[in-house]
Amino acid sequence: MSNSRYIVIVHPLHSRHVDAKRMIQTIAGIWLFSFLFKAPQLFTYRLTVNETSGARVCDNLNTGTTSWHVYEYMQVAQHFVIPVVIAVVLYGKICRLLWRVDATAHANRNSERSKVQRRQAEELDKRKRAVKMMITCVTTFFLCYAPKAVFDFIAVAL
Repeated sequence: MSNSRYIVIVHPLHSRHVDAKRMIQTIAGIWLFSFLFKAPQLFTYRLTVNETSGARVCDNLNTGTTSWHVYEYMQVAQHFVIPVVIAVVLYGKICRLLWRVDATAHANRNSERSKVQRRQAEELDKRKRAVKMMITCVTTFFLCYAPKAVFDFIAVAL
C-alpha cells in the first residue's frame, strides 16, 4: 500500500498508466512468495491429542532446531521490520515532497495576501496536514505491532 501511495503522489503521471498484466504478475508473485514462505509449517506441525484434556492440538515438531529459529526470525522480519522500513522510507519521501515550502506562499503568509497567495498558503496547510496524518499512520502501525514483534523475538530467543 505504501508503494502505491508513493507512486501516485511522487510520480502522478506514471501512476495513470496501469498495466493489468503487470498487476496480475505482482499479485501472483505475492501469493507465491507467501505460500512458499509458509510452506515449512505444512511439514513441521502435526495434529496431536492432549493427554489431559483430550483436545486436539496443533504441535510443532521442530521447535528447538536452529533452522526453526532462523525461520521464526525471518517471520519477525517479514511481518514487522521490513514493513516498517518500507513505510518509513516511502512515506518519508512523500512527506519530503509534500513538505516543500513554496517560498512565495511562505513569505506572504503573514503579510497582506492576494487571492493566489491565500490559495497557495491553504495548499501548504493541506500538505502539512497530510504529512502529519502519514506520520500518525506509521507511528500507529509501529506502536500497535511492536509489542507482538518484541514478544515473538523474545519467544524465539528463549
